[in-house]
Amino acid sequence: MSTVERPKLVDVSVAILAVVLFVGLLRSVFGRELSNSGAPLPLLYVILFVTNGLAAALLIKIWDGANWARIIYAIVVAYGALRSFTVLAPMLQQLSASVLLGIALLAIKSVAIVLLFLPASAPWFSHARRQA
Repeated sequence: MSTVERPKLVDVSVAILAVVLFVGLLRSVFGRELSNSGAPLPLLYVILFVTNGLAAALLIKIWDGANWARIIYAIVVAYGALRSFTVLAPMLQQLSASVLLGIALLAIKSVAIVLLFLPASAPWFSHARRQA
C-alpha cells in the first residue's frame, strides 16, 4: 500500500480557510450585525458558535482527506457567496470597513476553495477514499 503525502496546496488552503473562519467569527462577535438583527443575542451566539464549529469540523476532515467534506464546504461557500451578492448592492452604497472585510474574506475563501480542487490537490482526496 502506497502512502500519499498531503499536498502543500491542501495545507495552505486549510490554513487559509481556518484563518478566514476565525476572522469571520471575530467580525461577527465584535461587529454590529448581530446586535442589529433583532433576534435574542444569546441565541445568535449559540448559532454562530455551532455553525463555526461545524465549519471547523469540515476543515479537519478536509485536512484528513475526506472528499465529501471538500465538496460540502465548497457548496456552503458557494451558497454563502450567492447570498452575499444579493445583499451586496445596497451595502456598497454605505461602504464600510466591515463590508470591505466581508468582501475580502469571501474572495480569499473562494481562492482557498479553488486550491482544494486543483489537480495537485486531487491525489490527497482520492488516496483517502481508497484508504476508507
